[in-house]
Amino acid sequence: MRRRLHPPPQPPAIRCIAMDGANVIASGSSRALERLSLALDWLAAWQPKLPVRIFVDSTTFARCRPDARNWLCAAQATAARTPTVELCPEGTEADIPLLQFAQREQALVLSNDRFFDHASLRAGVLTLQFALERSSFLPAAEATWFRLVGQAIRVPIDQIAFSV
Repeated sequence: MRRRLHPPPQPPAIRCIAMDGANVIASGSSRALERLSLALDWLAAWQPKLPVRIFVDSTTFARCRPDARNWLCAAQATAARTPTVELCPEGTEADIPLLQFAQREQALVLSNDRFFDHASLRAGVLTLQFALERSSFLPAAEATWFRLVGQAIRVPIDQIAFSV
């Protein structure tokens, strides 16, 4: 008797982007605003219709130069445009609200963090890692879909479904 082959499971369609702002800011040698701009420019070219929310913890915010802090505050105050910014209260790491948002809103998470310390919160979340080299934002060829605790599937970025 032959076994029926089932197609591999697919992650749900992505409705928005959740950027781990602290991770993007810390991932390169250029200034914070330059790193954020490189990531946002790539996202706008890749999926221009998807809204972007940037999550930043208070420690990262405090380490930024005044121009970056001003930009983040202005983006936080202007919810009608994208990107929007969520500045987390002092003592609150950005990972928890980031992952909760990603689960609730079916967001693709842009981060190099694997969120091992939040395994239950990352279940069902699709993450895309990246590199920042000089003036280039280089996304990974595959995103990681964390299904259950300890289980993950690689998804080529050209096979991710979107719902706008």
